Formats: sequence, structure tokens, C-alpha cells
Amino acid sequence: MSKDGFFLVGTSGWSYKEWIGPFYPSEKNQLPFYSSIFSTAEINSTFYALPPRWLPFSWLKGTKPGFVFSAKVPRSITHKKKLESVGRDLEEFLGLMDPLRKKGKLGVLLIQLPPKLGFNVEILRKFLETLPSDFKFAVEFRNKSWLRGETYKLLDTFNVAYTVVDEPLIPPEIVVTSDFSYVRFHGRGERPWYNYHYSLEELREWVPKLREIGEKVEKVYVYFNNHFKGYAVKNSLEFMELLGLKLKGKAAEAKGKLEKWILKGEIEAIPEPLIKVEALTQEAPFENLVKALTGPRRFERAGKIPADKIKFSLTNEKRFIGRVKDYRVEINLHEKTIAHDCSDWGKTAVKKQFCKHLAAFFLSMDRLRAREILQDILKNRDKWLFKPVQSE
Repeated sequence: MSKDGFFLVGTSGWSYKEWIGPFYPSEKNQLPFYSSIFSTAEINSTFYALPPRWLPFSWLKGTKPGFVFSAKVPRSITHKKKLESVGRDLEEFLGLMDPLRKKGKLGVLLIQLPPKLGFNVEILRKFLETLPSDFKFAVEFRNKSWLRGETYKLLDTFNVAYTVVDEPLIPPEIVVTSDFSYVRFHGRGERPWYNYHYSLEELREWVPKLREIGEKVEKVYVYFNNHFKGYAVKNSLEFMELLGLKLKGKAAEAKGKLEKWILKGEIEAIPEPLIKVEALTQEAPFENLVKALTGPRRFERAGKIPADKIKFSLTNEKRFIGRVKDYRVEINLHEKTIAHDCSDWGKTAVKKQFCKHLAAFFLSMDRLRAREILQDILKNRDKWLFKPVQSE
């Protein structure tokens, strides 16, 4: 590392309920606490919706001097309009980010392209031509057709960074196209990717790659997106140490606390014996279908959730949406997806199992319809995607 602050390492987002306990002492003052340990964070919420005008000023106030934000460009620009005719959208977004830039607290604006947008150099060129030079930009591709010399040359022309990624679908190409670099660790899980705990060995493999990048740029921005169960925080702190950044005070304490918490959680997450799918028939008790996806202990806890804590906001032939307590549940039969956002979901989703909230949700549905869905999940579990509700 050539100088202090050369590598900026942090997490993608900082406001996750499941971080309360393993990382945050309480629900209050999360950003100031995060800022006392890290020097950067990636704002994910801007991808889903523009923030109110007062919010960037709150981010400024809630962070220490020298703290830097990066932010995702809105999906209205990248996914809905696919970079075309986006002048007004881009101007509005940049206007909201400008207070951060003026105070020296804005790092990079991330342009994450959708997987279905394949190589089209003309669309990308026209878009890059509209970008102002007083902001830094990086592009993250999610379609392999973009990984070619013509793309890299175009990014280099406009001093826009190619986003280096660690994920299952795109190879970890080490490409430098600007005077800074942008790196994102999404995780190597299957469904979802970011429910993944990087081992020290896996992180250590990246150290020479980052140093190779560091020889060619002025600054390297690194963000961990594997937010389940606090993995992103732990892996960020571990990676900082591997890069030669010493952890002191709160940072060292946070790392020690996370290590104990995650180890305890992984031991407790050993799956309970489930009912064999082969034994399930049309005549099998409905409760057995739920137990087969939940396990006896979580099923028992599901039965204790009061009926008035379970509410449905949408039910039709293809979708079921509602809440169990304060947690959202979304079932899409057409896409075969189940989305949920409780902290236990991080442990169960990766194993294609239900938490107590999902069990309670199904127990409250129409039995005939719920039976059909449960049997389809059990018979075609590999086709179903268990994922988090999209949030910051």
C-alpha cells in the first residue's frame, strides 16, 4: 500500500436489522457507529428510489471527517430506460449527490447494468458522453458479452472504472480502465449469492490481485455485499487486516464480537431432521408439508405467532404478499420465488428451508392452495429461489 487511505474498504449498505446485536449495539445511531469503524460505505438504496433532499445532509452529519460514500445509480436509468434518454433522471440524481461531492464525501457512482442488457457499444458510448467530469463513475456488467477489449477501451477513454467482481456468474477479471478502481464482493453462494461467509483463505487469494490493481491506480474502493448475518462487516474487517490496515479500538472489538457471534450462529444453524419428501402424499396431513420445509422446532414456534400478527395485502393466482409481525413475505408462483426479510431467513434460505414466519404465513393461507404450493416446492426445490426482500 503506497499511502494511508489508498484502499477504502467497507460494506454495501449499512442498515440491516440482523446486524443489530452482532455489530450494532442498538437500533439507534447506526451510521455514526458504522462511521467510527469504517471510512467508506456504498449506498444501495439510491438504486431503488431517489432519496429525499434532506437525507444526503443527514449522511454528511452522521459521519466523521474524511468518510466517503459511493452510491448506486438509480435503476430507472440502468434497468428501466437502459441508459437511453436519461438526461433528466441523471441530472436529478447528481443534484441529490452533489452535497456529498462538495464536502469531499462522495467517492464513486456505480452504474450497475441489468443481466439482460448485452453488449452494445453505441448505447454505452452515448451514455458515457453525457457524464460530467466532476463525478467519478464505475460500470458493473452482469452479462459476459461485455467482457471484451472494445468495452475496456471505451471505459478507459472516459476514465470510467470497470467494476471488478467476485460472484458466481461473471469471472473476476482484473481490468483497470481509470485512475481509480472499484471492487465488489457479492459472495459465492447459490441462492442468494450474498448469503456467503468468505474464509480467510478465499480473502487472502485476493490480496495480490488488489496489490496488482493498486500499482496502476490512485485509489481502490472495495465493498462487501454479503450482508447476511453480518458476514460483510466481518469480511471487510478481515480484508482490511490482510491489506495491512491495523484495526484499533472499536474496529478490533467489533471483529472479535462478530467472530464469536457468527461461529455460534453457524453451530446453531446445523439443520434439524426433516420429514422425508418421499413419504408425503396427497393424503398427508397439511402440517407435515410445512414441517418438511421448517423442521419441528421452528414449526412449533410458528404456531405461537398470534393470528392478528399475520396480514395479507395481495392474494391472487400468481402472487401472495403480506406481513408476519414486522416482516414482509412475497411469494411469486410465476417466477417461483419466495422473498422474506427476518434475520433467521439468512440461515434458512440458503438451505431452502422456512423460518417460523414463513411457516406461520403458509399455515394462515387457504389450505388447498397452500398445499399445492408446498408440494411444488418440495418436489421442485431446485427451481425455487429463496431470497431477501430488496432493501438497502
